[in-house]
Amino acid sequence: MTDPAPGRSLRVLVIAGTLLAVLAPHLHLVVAGALIAAVAASAAVPADGTGRKPLLAFLVVPALLVAGHYMTVIAEPTGLATAALPGGPFSPAAEAMLLPPLAIAAIGFFAPWPLARMLPGPVLSLVGVALLLRLGQGALPGALDAWRTVFVPLAVVAAWGAAATQRVHHAAAAMAFAACFAAGVGGVRAAWTIAAALVLAAVADALPARGALRMALGACAAAAGALGAALALAALLRSEVVYGVAAWLAALLLAARLRVEARPD
Repeated sequence: MTDPAPGRSLRVLVIAGTLLAVLAPHLHLVVAGALIAAVAASAAVPADGTGRKPLLAFLVVPALLVAGHYMTVIAEPTGLATAALPGGPFSPAAEAMLLPPLAIAAIGFFAPWPLARMLPGPVLSLVGVALLLRLGQGALPGALDAWRTVFVPLAVVAAWGAAATQRVHHAAAAMAFAACFAAGVGGVRAAWTIAAALVLAAVADALPARGALRMALGACAAAAGALGAALALAALLRSEVVYGVAAWLAALLLAARLRVEARPD
């Protein structure tokens, strides 16, 4: 019989890392929190020989170390507090260089289709949102706009893939990722709301079936997810109309497939 204590310890580390990434007031603490969450989540995978989930650490650690190092070098003269990052001396060239590794690290936490089977799942989307909004929007707002036409199409493809395979949570995570690149037109609230909904859904799924608390949390998660998705789709339509329409169509496909699946014979 395996000892459950190591698994509990790793889950505590994931939660602690997530809280650091979301709440810590310093660049290094945000980066450290994301690294802790990534490594702990990867280590928590049972040794079943499938090769799943450790991919998260391989994606996050090198990309985030590169982004964190150069952000430190550039912003250190003006301060590394997250509140001071918007005033850092980040040139357009530096922003354009730093955003891709930061986005790659964030992608690991969103677990988009078709990487869903190789990553811990979209419950960690909260960390990805923290990286893109607390660090990306704070220090590299111009790069978020400049790279939108690269990363938003990838998010829309992931949303379509998740919709086609009826992966509701992964579709929601793809919308949260896309919303981060529309931060200036309502994407901030959308991304945080969807990420919070995914956490609530994960907590609800961990509770005993048919319990009142599970049902209440599930209802709250569904409501928050629907609100966040609507906000995300609206933000995309304001920033990238074509991709916004494509995302709406993916949402309609998912709704139609779920309706057919739920229809009694």
